[in-house]
Amino acid sequence: MDLATMEQKTTDARYKTIYDFEIDALTIVHNVVIYQGVHSTIADMARQMLRDCQYDLMELEQCKDCYRMSNEKSDKYWFCKPCRPNHQLVYAKQKGFPYWPAKVIRVENELYDVRFFGSQHQRAVIEKSHIRPISVNIHTLQVKRTSAWNKACEELKKHQELLTQSLNEPEPRTNTTTTTTTTNTTNTTTTTTTTTTTTTTTTTTPPTRPESDMRSSRDEHEARHTHRLR
Repeated sequence: MDLATMEQKTTDARYKTIYDFEIDALTIVHNVVIYQGVHSTIADMARQMLRDCQYDLMELEQCKDCYRMSNEKSDKYWFCKPCRPNHQLVYAKQKGFPYWPAKVIRVENELYDVRFFGSQHQRAVIEKSHIRPISVNIHTLQVKRTSAWNKACEELKKHQELLTQSLNEPEPRTNTTTTTTTTNTTNTTTTTTTTTTTTTTTTTTPPTRPESDMRSSRDEHEARHTHRLR
């Protein structure tokens, strides 16, 4: 196992789970330690590679859309695009900074892992006591409206617009199956044949004929952490 093999397996979509990817990274570390020694320079590099892989896998597990878009950065609005599921929006206050609009990546033990709107999209872990809902009156936050704040608010507004747009989009159409059922019923005087389709229903009464067998036919699913700078 080596990095080139892992890259090829990723390209070929041969990994079924993220844990399969981690196992291959662990295998590389194991082999390097066996052949090069536990204290060798290359073993240290292999362990650093493993830590990088595990960090990225953790980010991928938290939100695959955030991970993909933060690496691709396909356009200037990449951070504004909604994820699936959507992230909670809040105002978060980091020590030494004012309240700032942010997406909540995860919440654990009343600690909010958030990513801020703005030019750098920094990450921070904020205590619950320094979190305000996005619906709060911003005048109560006593924020000085700087150019950085205005840019963050513009991104927030763009995100909310795209979010509303995605919620209003009609659900994809699904193919429907048309089933035709023919039933023959015989009594002492006449035979009534009823044919039912998805569009019309026609009933006819032909001359009496022998009872036939009932037949039916049926036609037969989708970053590295950075420090907050202002």
